Amino acid sequence: MKIQSRYSKSFYSDRLSDTKYQEIYVFAVYLNKIKNEISKEVNSNLLFYLDMSKFEFQKYLLQEIKNKVHSNFVKQLLDDIYIAYQNKFDGINRKLKFEQICDYQILLYKRKTKNHKIGDFKGISKKTKTTELSATLTYLARYGNENIIPYLLEKFVKETDEKKEKFYATILDHIYKYGFGRLMKLALSRRERVIKHYSKYPINFTSLTFRGRSRLTSDIVSYNENFNSCIKAFINVSWSINNRKKLTIPVKYSKDFYKDMKRYTNSTDTSYTLCLEENNQIRMILSYADNREMPENKSNFVGIDINSKHNLFQCNNGDTIDYDRKLVETLSKELLKIDKCKKRNKDYEIGKRRSHKIKHLERELHSKIREEIVKLCKRFNSQGIDHAIFENLTGFEEKCFCKDENDLNYNRRIKLLKLSSLKDEFEHIARKYVIAVSLVHSCYTSQTCPKCGCIDSENRKSQEEFECIECGYIANADINASENIKERVVSTVLRNELLKNSKLDNGTFEPKKLKREKVKEVLLSFRYNLEKDKEINPST
Repeated sequence: MKIQSRYSKSFYSDRLSDTKYQEIYVFAVYLNKIKNEISKEVNSNLLFYLDMSKFEFQKYLLQEIKNKVHSNFVKQLLDDIYIAYQNKFDGINRKLKFEQICDYQILLYKRKTKNHKIGDFKGISKKTKTTELSATLTYLARYGNENIIPYLLEKFVKETDEKKEKFYATILDHIYKYGFGRLMKLALSRRERVIKHYSKYPINFTSLTFRGRSRLTSDIVSYNENFNSCIKAFINVSWSINNRKKLTIPVKYSKDFYKDMKRYTNSTDTSYTLCLEENNQIRMILSYADNREMPENKSNFVGIDINSKHNLFQCNNGDTIDYDRKLVETLSKELLKIDKCKKRNKDYEIGKRRSHKIKHLERELHSKIREEIVKLCKRFNSQGIDHAIFENLTGFEEKCFCKDENDLNYNRRIKLLKLSSLKDEFEHIARKYVIAVSLVHSCYTSQTCPKCGCIDSENRKSQEEFECIECGYIANADINASENIKERVVSTVLRNELLKNSKLDNGTFEPKKLKREKVKEVLLSFRYNLEKDKEINPST
């Protein structure tokens, strides 16, 4: 199965002059300065920009920077700021949402621990739901002002969509029923609290990487016409800075790797990304359109659990890969040195030499991880496995402050290894080996017993061991998690309830948008039906 996709290639500068590098460096610093100025403006008025689309965001801020930055870089610059603030905007929308608490559940310890006995108080969990009143408060918290009632009346009269008309009618009914002043006081109280929290610090742009577009009629990559020169090729992009209409960067070029030069030119509007590397080097990233072979879903599954304690990937068939622990230890020592310097001096800034060393170690670490993924894919091919299943860790942030033997807390280790993006790295490599990739919810994969279906945090006896508190099933904790990950695709019931077909339309799956409580409800219902079937048919 082939789909239209985009590929990218990195071109590295070759014998770039210090003068030209300095010109690009100064411009990159200037772009960062403009980005940070706009970032402060956006951060100071978060509510105003909250529901803007990317087009509206660009249109509004275009007036502020059109005389400061050339049009070759304006769209990409505003895109970077808009994307950077999306997590903030999502957090604000989430916090502004009112929900009614409908049920409390007291949690007790089910087994004896070091500090607690069976039956001791463990915590309280709560279930929430959205009501018409909570929806009204949420709307007022997001959009409410003193003129909101006339606005709602006008929308109600002009609205042709029945659902929207009913929504506006519901809000107006609740405003008249409970009083506008009372509801606005509650909504504004939460709004002020949330905005105050998120507007404390604006996003600060420090990377010297920037994007632009070239409008030259000639090809963006071209051979050096002087065949006696050591430089093989040039990249030419429109520049319009310091009275220079074109920027020419000498680059290394291999026809076997980069193929035809014309594939990188898109008419007279070609986008590119320019990165300033160490040792006065430039890396230019160009993309091109091409067909991509997508592996289709077959029947030989393997579940893969991603973790950072004992290994990196643990497969349910026993296969594992690990990361370079010595390299992580070296990297952690460098980061701890920085932490100590910051404790002594709050204004401490990382020097160029140390910054380059850390970046080099990070690149080496992830290069070795990719090598291990390639070896695992080859192993899967030899075993006839053609479908890998991962838990979806997008946006995953584990707040854990316990430390390992290197005095490195696990939260930092997770960020160093980039656990949430490893599935994407695996999928990119797996395509070359015709291995499809599906994703499942990450909830309760490590707490569920595959034998009886019991879900409890006490099932994890330790980081290494899994022991079910109901049926006594014992297994390696990571292998158990990978079994549960696989089961959510293999089981028709769980697959239909928890997953949907992926956008790639190649027979793979991705999680439905479900709350953690709903996922648990589905898993417990599945367990109940299995027990019921065993009572009816004991032989199964």
